[in-house]
Amino acid sequence: MQLHSTLGGLHHVGIVVKNLEEGIGVFRSLGMELNAPALGAKVTKREVLGKAVPVDYFRFRSAFGKIGHLTVQIIEPGEQESTWKEFLDKKGEGVHHIAFSVEDIDYAETEFARGKVTVLQRQRSEGGGGACLLGTDRIGGVFIELIQKPGKVPKA
Repeated sequence: MQLHSTLGGLHHVGIVVKNLEEGIGVFRSLGMELNAPALGAKVTKREVLGKAVPVDYFRFRSAFGKIGHLTVQIIEPGEQESTWKEFLDKKGEGVHHIAFSVEDIDYAETEFARGKVTVLQRQRSEGGGGACLLGTDRIGGVFIELIQKPGKVPKA
């Protein structure tokens, strides 16, 4: 099994900023069209480095928009510990993650873990689906996020 065969198309690129409003202003000046805030599915389970945490563990503000065909997520981290805050503190503003769609989040997560990629965060959503954030220190430190939309039934 090739790891890349578990990936679907590009879902979005996540960019960490110090201030959400300023970040939105910069991207609007580049032609980004802001989407209405997406509420997403209700998170029912969340883990960080294999340990269960409350589903509301992360506090952050974000906005999604499009530049051409590219969806961009602009993220302002909260004060609590998170990969976004750590990234901002160590590296400053910039590209935090590249997110890919997957058909089966559990399968994709297992395959990447078999490939010695660390699963840093995982969440599962009401109605199925979820996301996970993979550690990528070996390839430059831009995280990879895998996303399965809720209600999408994996192929058998």
